[in-house]
Amino acid sequence: MEINNWINLRRSMKKKVGALFITYNANINQLKKNIETVLKQVNACVIVDNGSKNIDQLVQFSRRQNITLIKLEKNYGIAAAQNQGFKYFDKHKFEWVLTLDQDSLLPDNTMYEFELTGKMNDVDTGIIAASYFDKNWTETQKRALVYQGNESVIEKKFVISSGNLVNVVAWRGVRGFDERLFIDMVDYDFDARLIISGFKIWQSNLVIMEHAIGTVLHRPILERLLLLPETGLLSDHPAFRQYYIYRNTIIFYKRYPNLKKKKLLIPRSFFATRRMLVYQDSITKLKYSWKGIIDGIRYDPKKDLEFLDTLRRIEGKDEASD
Repeated sequence: MEINNWINLRRSMKKKVGALFITYNANINQLKKNIETVLKQVNACVIVDNGSKNIDQLVQFSRRQNITLIKLEKNYGIAAAQNQGFKYFDKHKFEWVLTLDQDSLLPDNTMYEFELTGKMNDVDTGIIAASYFDKNWTETQKRALVYQGNESVIEKKFVISSGNLVNVVAWRGVRGFDERLFIDMVDYDFDARLIISGFKIWQSNLVIMEHAIGTVLHRPILERLLLLPETGLLSDHPAFRQYYIYRNTIIFYKRYPNLKKKKLLIPRSFFATRRMLVYQDSITKLKYSWKGIIDGIRYDPKKDLEFLDTLRRIEGKDEASD
């Protein structure tokens, strides 16, 4: 079936698919471009806004596009915003939700290729993800980070949150996204819960999303002086993000030692913060990243009652579809 014919049939197909965009001070023109590409591929689109300063523009835009806008009074983080969106789609009996950041651009054949994988028919599919790249990556980074094989669909353990087609039953079964993580590693934590519950994560290598993770920098001389790997990414983020990146990474490894292990986690985390010296406002970001590491050290999953309760629930696979 040709893509154009498939798009015309999309809205009448049995499986209801919604698109969920999370916004925070979004560039409206870029968001419009991204939504227009996705809107014709799904049954409905929802924007959850995390307390943006340009909310009036977003309200006008959503009205013109006839898109549901859920306004949060402040920035509650990506996990809380995603949960709000999923609750909306769950209430309206949608089966799948396509999750997207405001700066993620999917091709217009995304849902067509996702359907062709056949994985939407498997009850144990938790996520079908797009492959992605950042146009600012070097050729070396692209070769290292983008799948170079011949398989059109591969099973993955961990995928970023944007460009994911998520099974609503799976989201409900693992109790959604952990809002206490706020932003970074929310996706990997969710992936881990899915795996523990018995769901599978697939990646379609025929769907390649353009996606930006922070501001990618290239400082060859400094990178060599700081002994940074050639394939590593220098993605500049605000200081508060550096805090969550380092804190939540440690929390993640402590929570799921059987899924992903890292030797000398704490020393390596401190050593990794040397990349702050390449970024703007480096001293402030270094302080925030160290504070994140210290709070990560203090975290004990055995004392995290909410996490333990969730873990007990999802380990009982017969409860995953409650």
